[in-house]
Amino acid sequence: MSESSDEEFDGFSQNEVDAAAQRYNDRLAQIGIGELDVVDSENEPLVDEAGDRPAEADGWHENFNYYERGLPHIFLPRGNTGPTTVLDPDKEPVDFFSLLFTNAILQYIIQETDRYANKQIRDHPDENKSPWVTPTVEEMKAFLGLCFLMGINVKPDIKSYWSTDVMLETPYFSKVMKRDRYMQIMRYIHFSNSEQAPQPGDPNYSKLYKIESLMNMFTDSMVNQYIPKRQLSVDEVMVPWKGRLSFKQYMPAKPTKWGIKMWAIAEANTGYVSFCQVYSGRINGVAAHGLANRVVKNCIEKANVIGQGYHIYMDNYFTSPTLFTDLFEHFNTAACGTVRINRRELPKDIMKKNPEVGAVQRNVQQADGIFQRQEIPCPQMISDYTQYMGGVDRADQYIQYYVFQHKTLKWPKRIFFTMIEMLKFDAFRLFLASPHHQPGPGKRPTTFLKFSKAVAAGLIAGYTGGSVRKGRPSLVPVDDRLTQRHLPGSFGNKSWCHVCHMRVKNNQQDTRRQTKFGCLDCGKHLCLPECFTVFHSVKNYC
Repeated sequence: MSESSDEEFDGFSQNEVDAAAQRYNDRLAQIGIGELDVVDSENEPLVDEAGDRPAEADGWHENFNYYERGLPHIFLPRGNTGPTTVLDPDKEPVDFFSLLFTNAILQYIIQETDRYANKQIRDHPDENKSPWVTPTVEEMKAFLGLCFLMGINVKPDIKSYWSTDVMLETPYFSKVMKRDRYMQIMRYIHFSNSEQAPQPGDPNYSKLYKIESLMNMFTDSMVNQYIPKRQLSVDEVMVPWKGRLSFKQYMPAKPTKWGIKMWAIAEANTGYVSFCQVYSGRINGVAAHGLANRVVKNCIEKANVIGQGYHIYMDNYFTSPTLFTDLFEHFNTAACGTVRINRRELPKDIMKKNPEVGAVQRNVQQADGIFQRQEIPCPQMISDYTQYMGGVDRADQYIQYYVFQHKTLKWPKRIFFTMIEMLKFDAFRLFLASPHHQPGPGKRPTTFLKFSKAVAAGLIAGYTGGSVRKGRPSLVPVDDRLTQRHLPGSFGNKSWCHVCHMRVKNNQQDTRRQTKFGCLDCGKHLCLPECFTVFHSVKNYC
């Protein structure tokens, strides 16, 4: 159809698609990538009399520029790219998070947590004396909401969020949930049935059993809720961990040097993660042959992008002629990546090629010291790689901003909190791509911080299981110093601090101090600000 036609374009017919595919296959055969019994444009066979393929027909000849650009696969994704579920305009950020973190996942966590808690109480009663109550859906959501807030508002340890110290206290946490209840859920939270765990030597044994089922549910949600655009990247993600673990990795070139390695595939432009998998290390201490090839193939298979014409970008750990040829011939997938010069089966003459040249934009300092944006010649493949390789790194960057990082002795918990942060990031991408949640004219898009706070608030949703007094009110009168508003002032003359004096008198501290400041209303000399705060907020301060 011509550009000047007024007819509406309804898409290509099946015959047109088949014809394009045939022209594509003809071109492959023409440049020597295809069946060996085809002939070239001069009607000369591409095999010699001995049955060997000549060097110019091995795919690394003068037409290599065509091959290195990935070849024009027809891009036929499984549906319209972007979110698969369109939410109404009245939906909030927590609703986007719930698309990925479903009620089925929440119920599974509650079920396994309750199972594990009862087992611990039954097997170790002396170490688990506190009564246990199965968390409700609302309570578990509030627990996760507090975990998200702890990633945003970082403190030295978990108990600090319930501290009454004026310099540390955050009253919101105590209103939502009691500290002991939060710590109890954190202690028992579990993601598998420990009683059915296969033991070493069992054919079904897996090092990842404790997290495997939950990971599968997470990745299923990630794949189902979004169809990525054509360019994808495969890379690794490091989850910080320094405890004892057989598959702990050390990567000195990474910002996080010690940790648990995860493989991930993400959309290049947005960073939406479609699939990730924990690397369980070597088998019986032996390095797995062809690991890089299996990782890439597994990622594109589990992300449901096989045979659809996607372009995959990867670093030199994965890149090899064998992998790229396999992806092209059997997965209908093009690939681009940096390569190690000593990679097996890499033709030597590939380093001498003059690839197609494109351009990249860079800020260049001029003679007057001012930076200006300029286009710099750059090989097209390098330009593409630079543009599309950073999908997984972009996701990892966002995840590390607000992930729950407080100390835990259980590695499955570290994976869990990283994964729900990844789900929150994917939900953020769904929110930004939602046609009904676009910013108005002149307004900026919602930031990840604002989105994260909204998700936490939506999960808590007014839940109050905190320090609420029950029963009849106390008839004992309360001192005015604990209820009235008091301001510090100067007495002019120095005297012993009342709180310090009483604590020394009761052997609660060794020294006392003099001060001219205190509370004029109460007539007490008090050190500022510690003793002043304690005197007006703690009933039994000495």
